[in-house]
Amino acid sequence: MHKPFTVYRRPTTRKKRYVYYIQFRDEDGNRMTAVSSGKTTRAEAERWAYNKLKDGYVPSFKEPKFKVYAQNWFIWDRCDYLLRKRNRGDYSRSYAEQQRGYLENHILPHFGDTKLCSITITEIENWNIKLKNQYSAVTANRALTVLKIMLKKAKRRRLISYNPGEDVKKLPETSKEKGILTLLEFARPKTLIYTNLGLNNEITESILAIKDSSATHISPQAIITA
Repeated sequence: MHKPFTVYRRPTTRKKRYVYYIQFRDEDGNRMTAVSSGKTTRAEAERWAYNKLKDGYVPSFKEPKFKVYAQNWFIWDRCDYLLRKRNRGDYSRSYAEQQRGYLENHILPHFGDTKLCSITITEIENWNIKLKNQYSAVTANRALTVLKIMLKKAKRRRLISYNPGEDVKKLPETSKEKGILTLLEFARPKTLIYTNLGLNNEITESILAIKDSSATHISPQAIITA
C-alpha cells in the first residue's frame, strides 16, 4: 500500500544529526514541497505525518475534489466524524450506512469531480431541485442534510473559507411524500430495510426483487398488505 507522502532526511548543523522531512501528495498524486516534521527518526516522522492528516490538516489536498474529501465519510470504522458521534452515542451503524447511501447515490454523481472550494449555493440549489423532480422532496432533503454536514466540517477544517450549504433551505414536503420511499432507497442493504420498516426477511426479499421493476415509487403500506 502506497503512503500518501514521502519521507527523507536532511542533515542539520549538528554533526551526525538528521531531521526527517515529509512530502505530501496532491489530489493527482504529485509530490508537494517538503515540510519538516521536526523528528529525528523515520518512525517518528511517519507517525507525525499520519497524525497531521488524521487531525484534519490536509496539505496534500489544497484544493481537493469533492470525491477525495468524501472518501471515508460515513464509513463506520474510517470516518472521524462518526467516531466522535459514536463516542457520544449519537449514531447507529444503520443510520451511518443510510447516509453513505445518499452520498454515493445522489451526491457523488453530481459533485464528485468538482473541487471542494468551487461548490456554490446556486449549484447546490439546482442539484436539490433536480433530485426533487427525479425522486421526491424527501429524498432531496435527506441528501441535502448529508451534504450540509460534510460542508460544515470542511469549513471547520479550513478546507473552504465559506460554507455554501448553510444558506440552502430544505424543500417543502407533502404528507404523501413522507410516506413513500423510492425504489433506490429500497435497494439498500437488508439491515437498513429492517430498521426503516421493521420487515421480516420474506418481505425484505420481495422488496429487493422489485427494485428492477418499472415502478418509480412504492408505498411501504402497500407491500405490507400485499
